Parts: sequence; C-alpha cells; structure tokens
Amino acid sequence: MGAAGLARARGWRRAPPRATGLRIGEGWRSAVDPRPSCPASRRRWGGRSSWGTLRTVWRPAPSASAAGGSVSVDHGEWKRVEGLTERSMFAALTALVYLVGFSFRLEGYMGYILPLPIILMGVRHGARSCWSTLALISVLQTVLFGPVRAASFVCVHGFYSAVLATFWSKSLAGRGDAAAGRGWLAIILVTAVSRVVGLVGSIFLLSWLIGDNILALIFSGIENLFEQFFSVVGLPYLQFPLPTGLLATTFFGLAVLSSTAYVAIIYYMHASVVYKTSGKRVPMPAFFESRLNRRRPSGV
Repeated sequence: MGAAGLARARGWRRAPPRATGLRIGEGWRSAVDPRPSCPASRRRWGGRSSWGTLRTVWRPAPSASAAGGSVSVDHGEWKRVEGLTERSMFAALTALVYLVGFSFRLEGYMGYILPLPIILMGVRHGARSCWSTLALISVLQTVLFGPVRAASFVCVHGFYSAVLATFWSKSLAGRGDAAAGRGWLAIILVTAVSRVVGLVGSIFLLSWLIGDNILALIFSGIENLFEQFFSVVGLPYLQFPLPTGLLATTFFGLAVLSSTAYVAIIYYMHASVVYKTSGKRVPMPAFFESRLNRRRPSGV
C-alpha cells in the first residue's frame, strides 16, 4: 500500500500549507516543501516536518535587474505621485513660512515668498494643481492655526497667487516655451483685481469677527484725506459728508493701484525664479526677458 493509501486508511487528513516566512511586497514567492506528511514515507525523506502539514518557505524572487531586464514605470502614474508629493511638501513649507511671518511680525516681508509654492505647482503640474495646493494649504492651516488664520491667508495671499499661477500654466500649455512679450500687462491687471477682491473679502471677515464696520472706517479716513488735501491746496471745500459712491470709487482705485505695483514686483520676482529653476519663460516684457537671458562674463 502506498503512502497515500496508508494515510487514507488511518484517517489522516492533510492540512492546508502553512507559511513559515514573511511575504514582503510582490518580490517574494512560495516554495512548498514536497515532502509527504505521512509517517511511513517520512523516514524515506529524512526530514522532520510536522504530521499532516506541509511546510511553506518564502524565498525572494529574482529581480528584473538580476535577470537582465528593466523595470517599466507608467509615466502618468509617476507624474501623479510626483504631484502629490510636491503638493504636500509645498503645503508644509507654506505653513512654516506663514508661521514665521506672523510669529515674528514679518508677514509683510514673507508675503513676497508665500505665493511661490502655489506658482511653482501651477507651472510644473498645471492650473488644477495650484488650486488643489491652495485647498490643501487652507486645510493644513485650519488644523494648525485655526479657521480665521486660514481664511485670512486665502484672501490675502492665496487667491491671487492661484490666479497668477493659472494664467502662467495656461500660457505655457498653449505656447510651450516660446518667447513671451504679449499678455503680461493683462495678467498683472487681472491678478491685481483678484488681490483687491481678496483684500475686500478679508475686510468683511474681520468686520464680522470684531463686530464693527471696518469699511466704514476706511471711508471715513479717505474723507479726512480729501479734506486735508483741499485745505493744503487752497481749493474750496466739497460738500461734506462726501457721497458713498465717490468714497468707494476712491478706495477701489487706490487698492487697484497699490495692488498693481505689488503684483508687478511679485510677477518679476517669481518669473525670474521659474526661469532660473526650470528654464520656462512666462509672459514678460522684452527688456526683462533680455536681462534674464544675459549671461555673466566668464571672469566673474
């Protein structure tokens, strides 16, 4: 009687294989010990396996490099993982810079650096990535600093940065790295208007938090400036109080003017950073582009 018949006659039952090693990733494969589990043939094999079980040992499979092949990676999946990694790193970096800014009263100086992570994400991975980065930054800052700080960042720094990054990513996607020189003024103006919208949103947010009308206080200050100006110049006084429409027009005009100057500085700063780091040329004036392309003398 064979080993299998003897096992059936004695009522032995074979148990499922038992793994005695660890399976790590996809680079491990099983090698089942072929020794039989019946005691009659156990002496023939000379082993000491357990009765009624098979011993399974996990051994590393030969790698592709050892076999002489190459590992293929899907390009789309690689770009997706790269975008997720950069988005997380840039969100953490922005939160750190913002923390340093308002902790040491340097928010006015750090404001020139805060748009850079969002702009880089838009230039490297498209317009959708810059808005998702802004959303991730707002969630992270809500957890770290609270919803008020997060909303203030989005209104003052985040919204216009995402708008600028969207324009740059669209221009690079449409023209590649072709020489810019057209459209930069329109981009600056639209970005400045978006910054004004964000500033007005932050004013309404602060007014709601403190329970006072900050916009009315700003209008009152503008009215006092008009009165001082007319008194210094010697012109006849206007009818006070001034109409609300005149005060609102003056406020938005001054806000757009100051935001245009601010955005222009941000524009040229980060356009040079993008060009020096990635070689991509965003829309910019011809004189500024020629200055970026100018090489240093060899002796310097």
